[in-house]
Amino acid sequence: MALLGALVAGGYRAAVDDRLDGVPREAADTAREGVANAVEVAPSTGGHARDLVHAAQESFVEGWQRAMWAGVAVMTVLLVLVALRAPDGSHRPATDEEEAAEAAPAR
Repeated sequence: MALLGALVAGGYRAAVDDRLDGVPREAADTAREGVANAVEVAPSTGGHARDLVHAAQESFVEGWQRAMWAGVAVMTVLLVLVALRAPDGSHRPATDEEEAAEAAPAR
């Protein structure tokens, strides 16, 4: 989960950089820290407020999508590993009577 969260945050930062053209530098720096920061600083940007919030929202979704695709890839690899290493079902566990018979000394 922590890895996916880090991927969301990294994806957001990578995506938001391209969408902050024209936004005042101080507000853009704050917006790079996260969506909540972008929404908080947006009113101080005047005419750029709507663009800044929209850029933050789109960037969050893009980061989230990247993280989910990474999660899908990891889960696919794990599924293949489990499928290849799982027991084939032909071996059944021994019953208590069979274990007792094997443990008894041969006469």
